[in-house]
Amino acid sequence: TARLRDRLGAAKTATEMFRVFSRFNALFVRPRIRGAIQEYQTTLIQQVKDDVARLQDKFKETYESTQACKMTQVRDIPPTAGLVIWAK
Repeated sequence: TARLRDRLGAAKTATEMFRVFSRFNALFVRPRIRGAIQEYQTTLIQQVKDDVARLQDKFKETYESTQACKMTQVRDIPPTAGLVIWAK
């Protein structure tokens, strides 16, 4: 459980935490492992909420108001092509 706690404590993003969880998935039935996971559950949920909020903000922002739009104009890239590049 110390190794699990160390790895979860070092994880900075939700993706890293999910990666750690996937490695220890087979051991979830053990009470000590389950307890260690429950300690980090609220942290993980908060990180996922923050990631979702960041994604929502990104999709609310229109292409025309971004720095990428200005750069495509400077580089003489057509607006539709710039929008496709920005969307990726």
